[in-house]
Amino acid sequence: MRTGITGVNVSIMSPLQITISVKSNEETCCMYSIQRWRMGETPKKIWNFKGTKIMIQKLTKKNYNCFTTKAAHSPEVQIGSILSYLMDLFKISINSVVQYDMHFPVVIPTTIQECRQLEIYNRVMNNQQMNAFLRNMPIVSKRVILNLAVENDFLCDPDINFKFSSDYLKIGNSNWITRGILFSSSCAYIELSNCRFPSEVYIDFVQNWYNSDSTRLECLEVLSTHVNLTASVFDELKPVRWDAKQRNKEFRTPSKLIDCGNGLDIVRRDGLRATIVSNNYFFIFAVWHRPFDN
Repeated sequence: MRTGITGVNVSIMSPLQITISVKSNEETCCMYSIQRWRMGETPKKIWNFKGTKIMIQKLTKKNYNCFTTKAAHSPEVQIGSILSYLMDLFKISINSVVQYDMHFPVVIPTTIQECRQLEIYNRVMNNQQMNAFLRNMPIVSKRVILNLAVENDFLCDPDINFKFSSDYLKIGNSNWITRGILFSSSCAYIELSNCRFPSEVYIDFVQNWYNSDSTRLECLEVLSTHVNLTASVFDELKPVRWDAKQRNKEFRTPSKLIDCGNGLDIVRRDGLRATIVSNNYFFIFAVWHRPFDN
């Protein structure tokens, strides 16, 4: 058995372009390209992945082994069977799942319960498909990026129990994100675009943080809010203007530097400082865990 295997990556470019890459740190040491048998095709070599019979054909690659897999089963069944086999064999987890398929609904195999990173780019999602995706969405520890074309009248089914808890969350079309979903999230960095939140949601979010002792949040950034919050709505929190002796002017997120020189600072009872920056086009709430190391 080969040692040094650290995880697997799943890439879904289309129903006909699906790959599973076995990784040793950043290097690919084995890759499976998943296809489906054509009608009348005769398999040459059959492997049994946990009861799923899959034809394997080895291709020549300079730096790693590459296999084309085919089966009578759907690609989703093949992915699940191969992933289950690899995770049991090497005692590894899933590093990343990426689907960049703009013409077919998002399908995450139920075998994928947890992963470090999840990236989904899709523009074909009706309400039923979106609810199915949220119901089966894996637990992600590090990074979630979602760019989904969701129908304007979409509402998340109330029986779906999920919350975002990754270190970094970015959602490109966030008109489906509700107050409940936002407030239940436990992410460090949150970036949302095209939200429909009323002013009260932002005010309550800030007050909830101010009255809590949570230290998880680093920054909430909401774009295209179309809500203008006046400074007076936060008067009871005793906001103050930027003081160079208390923190840096710019706040660093994983993707950018944010100018907080014109923001309002509030200080919680435990001494943790946060800055509110808002106008008609964005709302930013930045928490200064490291006021001068940012």
